[in-house]
Amino acid sequence: MAAVDHRLASATGHGAPATAVAADRERRLLASVDEAGELRLWDVAPALAALTAQSALSSATPADAVCLHTLALPATASGSSVDNNDDNDDNDNDAPEPGAVAILRTPAPTATASASDPLPPATRILASLGRALLDIVITHTPRNRRTAIAANHTQALIALADDTGRVSVLSPSQQPPFAEHVRLRGVHGNIATSAAFRPHHGAQLYSGGMDYAVVQWDAATARRGAVRTCEAAEMPADETDQPDGAAAAAQDTGGIRGLNPPFVGGIAFDESGDWLAAGLGDGSIEVVRWTRKTVSSGGGGGSGGGRGKGKQRPKAVYEETSRRLVGPHKWSVVAVEMITVQDRVLLVSASIDGVVCVWHLPPPPATSPVTADTPIFAYKAARKINALAILHASPSVLVVALAGTAKQGAKTRLSAFAIDIVALPIQPE
Repeated sequence: MAAVDHRLASATGHGAPATAVAADRERRLLASVDEAGELRLWDVAPALAALTAQSALSSATPADAVCLHTLALPATASGSSVDNNDDNDDNDNDAPEPGAVAILRTPAPTATASASDPLPPATRILASLGRALLDIVITHTPRNRRTAIAANHTQALIALADDTGRVSVLSPSQQPPFAEHVRLRGVHGNIATSAAFRPHHGAQLYSGGMDYAVVQWDAATARRGAVRTCEAAEMPADETDQPDGAAAAAQDTGGIRGLNPPFVGGIAFDESGDWLAAGLGDGSIEVVRWTRKTVSSGGGGGSGGGRGKGKQRPKAVYEETSRRLVGPHKWSVVAVEMITVQDRVLLVSASIDGVVCVWHLPPPPATSPVTADTPIFAYKAARKINALAILHASPSVLVVALAGTAKQGAKTRLSAFAIDIVALPIQPE
């Protein structure tokens, strides 16, 4: 594990642990929400201004992120929301609750940023705390506590996962409020923890839950597709006997692997929609790849009314393969993000023990007997991690925002809950 402190800057201001972060498509804005109900919007451009591939880990001295807006989300105990369902809920109290956040850009001809305000008018910051969902324009009060938000920028759809296992899809209208586009029923048998739209595949949506399942949906029709159940991964019998680099990457994780089941902590797609990653509770990562192939399909109809063979027509099909990564994460992987850098698909994963890994996909073939997989870089943050977002990518470095709680050494409450902006070096191929 790298002993160097790779922090570039911080986003300081939250008075409680940030439970979710999200970057916009241009990776200039960062939205965060904490479990006390505060939403903050940050301009991270100052933190990245001095960043170059050569100076990222040496002489760069960027400024901290600048807070543009602060909003207090409606308190769940204020009476502003009503729970009309029949689900048993033993958590209706004033205790802090996890939140979720997303940034949605809706098309608008005048949606341009200015030097005085880098937030374009068509940018909508959506955040949830408990049952309340709030953006900069409207407030919508669904019935259950929301655990994840996913945005489909091309079709302007929003997916909301909740603690009953349901997933709702909302369609932002021109005027408030949000209209519920469709409700996906019977999604998960336990808490739905995550959701993500598959790029370049219309309204195709995937959700993950505490029931170990990743479920495919058509968000336009509410039709349920494939269900992938994640089994417990086979862990290395002797983690001291690992490939070169893996032992160093795992040396500071406490030495004891957690015994959590493989519930789904977070899911993410790459930009092409050909890769899916699911972070799991047992510290492993399920990676799925779809490879497009063209096959011939027969047509019908021969001449003279006879039953001829017909013309062969090309048809695109997707071949699915999967691979489980078992590496330095010894506790639950709660956040995953993917990005493509010069045709390299990179996966960033983070676990609650503070370990952050960068993986190059596809990974090398699995070996037998089981050995630990080796990320191209691993970093041990000095905090419990709840969420991450990628802010910058170059052929030699990734910059990510890590939200969570400092484990020790924080001098103030604000520094304990600061969001770290960290540079992770990646070796070119």
